[in-house]
Amino acid sequence: EFNTFWSIYPRKDRKLDAAKAYHKAVKYLEDEMQELIHEVDTAHDLLSVRAMQYAQAWPVERVADGDFRQHAATWLNQETYMNPEGFAVSTKKHPKNCLRRTVFF
Repeated sequence: EFNTFWSIYPRKDRKLDAAKAYHKAVKYLEDEMQELIHEVDTAHDLLSVRAMQYAQAWPVERVADGDFRQHAATWLNQETYMNPEGFAVSTKKHPKNCLRRTVFF
């Protein structure tokens, strides 16, 4: 089931951390959130559906100025999947020079 989630989630970083967080989230959903799971059958289905919604909220043009999507482990550990309304496209623009680079000689 994790591999299905991973194939859907839009940012492919830190797969091992994401797998650990995924299994922790599944356990939490199965133990504590039964009423939410019944909407889609299983915790795995819920996380896959929410990952798809999150991916759709980040079209290519939104990522063009920088990839501000959460890593999957962060998205799962912070329970971002519980608030799909928060996936919506933000109107706030990040300046291209918002990150400073420090060079050490």
